[in-house]
Amino acid sequence: MSEKQIKPGLFMAVLPLFVVIVSLIYLVIIKGGAPHIAIIFAITITAIIGWFRGYRWKEMLDAMVKGAMDTMPVLGILMAIGMLVGSWVICGTVPLLIVYGLEVISPSLFLPSTLLVCALISLATGTSWGTLGTIGLAFMGIGAGLGIPPYLTAAAVVSGSFFGDKVSPLSDTTNFCSGIMGVNLYKHIVQLMPSTLPSMLIALILYWILGLGYGGQQITGSDAGEIIVALEKAFYLGPVLLIPPILVIVLAVKRFPPIPTLFAGIFSAILLAVILQGSSLGAIQGTIMYGYRSDTGVKIVDTLLSKGGLNSMLWIAALMFIAVAFSGLMQLLRCIEVLVENLVSLVRGTGSAVVSASSTMLVSIYTADLYIGYSITARVFGPIFRGLGYSAANVSRILENSGTMMGALVPWGAAGVYITSMLGVPVLDYAFFAFACWIPLIFDAIWGYSKKFLPVATDEEKEEWIKEGRMIAQDGKLVSAS
Repeated sequence: MSEKQIKPGLFMAVLPLFVVIVSLIYLVIIKGGAPHIAIIFAITITAIIGWFRGYRWKEMLDAMVKGAMDTMPVLGILMAIGMLVGSWVICGTVPLLIVYGLEVISPSLFLPSTLLVCALISLATGTSWGTLGTIGLAFMGIGAGLGIPPYLTAAAVVSGSFFGDKVSPLSDTTNFCSGIMGVNLYKHIVQLMPSTLPSMLIALILYWILGLGYGGQQITGSDAGEIIVALEKAFYLGPVLLIPPILVIVLAVKRFPPIPTLFAGIFSAILLAVILQGSSLGAIQGTIMYGYRSDTGVKIVDTLLSKGGLNSMLWIAALMFIAVAFSGLMQLLRCIEVLVENLVSLVRGTGSAVVSASSTMLVSIYTADLYIGYSITARVFGPIFRGLGYSAANVSRILENSGTMMGALVPWGAAGVYITSMLGVPVLDYAFFAFACWIPLIFDAIWGYSKKFLPVATDEEKEEWIKEGRMIAQDGKLVSAS
C-alpha cells in the first residue's frame, strides 16, 4: 500500500486548517492585509505535505481545479452584480429610489420597511449582494435623510437582503448548499422555514421598536431636502427609471436563470442612461468596469453613489476561487475523511450533531472562508447525519444559517468586506443589530435538541445516497451508503 493510500493522522489532517487559521490571524487581523495570501500559503504547505505522501502535482492541481470549477456560476453572478450596481446608479434608478423613499417613508416605520423591502427584492432576484448595492444603497441614503443612524439602517438592509438570498430558488448560495448535500432545492428551502420565519418575525418587531425612537425627531444637517436637491440636479428622475428593477423582478419570478436576468437589468439601465441621462458610451463603459464616481458636491450623496463596477468584484471572486481550491486539495489528501471519523465519536445524538455542525461552520467562516466552511462542514457532517438516519436537508439548513447568514457578520470575509465597501458601515457596528442573521442559530439549536423540524431520511433519499455513492458514518468509520 502506497503512503498516499494510508489516511493521514489527526495531526496531519488538522495541520492545513491550523496553517490557514494562524496565517489569517496574523496577515488579516494583526497586519490588516487580505486573506488571499494566507490561503495560498496554506495551499502551499498542504501541497508539500501531499508531495511527501506520494501525491503528484498533477493530481493535486486537478483536485484544486475541480473544486474551483464548482464556483464558476457563482463567479459569473458576482461579476454581473458589480456591473448591475454601476449601471443602476449611472442611469438614475438608485437616485430615484432614494428620492421616493425620502418623500414617502416615515422615520418610525423606516427600519421594518427596509427589512421587508430588501427581503422581497432579494427573494425575487436571488442576490443579497445585488440588493445591497442597489436598493440597499438607496435605503442608506433615505436613512441618512431621515436621521436614522447608519449602523441601524445597514443592519436592516443586511438582515433583509440575506434573508431573501437564503430562501430564493435563484440564489447561488441556496443552489450551492442544496447541491453539495444532494438535496432537492425546494425541499431545502422548505426545511429553512422553521428557523427563518420566526427569526424574521422577531427581527421585524425589534426594528419596529427601535424605529419608534426616531418617529418624531427633527432632521437637520445633510437632511432629506439637501439630498433630494443634489440628486435632482445630477440626474433626470422619473418613474421610467423603475424599468430595470421591475424587469429583473419579473424575469426572476418567471424563473429565468440568474445571469441572463441580471444582464437584462444591466442593458435596460444602459439604454436609459444614454436616452435620459445623456451619458456617453465611454462613461458607461467606465462605470460598468470601474464603478460610478459621483461629484455632486454633497458628501453623503457622493459617498453613497460612488459604487459598483466589475472591478469591485474581482477581489472577492479571487478569494472565493482560492478558498474552494484549498478545500478540494484537503479532500484529495483525505484530511476531510479523518476529520469526519474523529468528530463522529464526539456526537451524542441530534442536538450535539446540530450544534457541532453549526460550530464547525462558524469556526470555518471566522478563521478561513465561507466556501471552505461550506465544503468542510458538508463533507464532515453529511455522513454523520446520514449515519443517524436523518435527511441531509438538516445539514444544508445549517450551511445556510451558520454560513450564508453569519458570513455577513465576518469583518474580513468576502461578504463583510463587500457590505462595508458598499454601505460604508463597519461590520462590527451593525453586527449585533442584524437580528435576522444570528437569531436562526438559536432556533437551529432548539430544534436540534428538541428533535422538532428535523426530517428523517426517506426511502427515496436513501436510494439517492446509494445511486450517488454518498458516504455514511457508522461505528466511527466512513462506509458507502450501499
